[in-house]
Amino acid sequence: MQTVTYKEGDQWIIQGLEHDVSGQGDTPERARRRLQTTVTALAGELDSIPQAHQRFWDMERDSEGIGG
Repeated sequence: MQTVTYKEGDQWIIQGLEHDVSGQGDTPERARRRLQTTVTALAGELDSIPQAHQRFWDMERDSEGIGG
């Protein structure tokens, strides 16, 4: 899954693009682990989760490669 990584306040957010799921943590790695946990928990339901809002796709397009 394509993702975009960004910092909001003191938290890192990793937002899925193809599916509107995310993880957050005080480090990018913790955020990534939380996203992985969420994706695993929703594995059978991911196809029913819509893609992320356009602003996240724009962030990924405009980023300097910190996304996954």
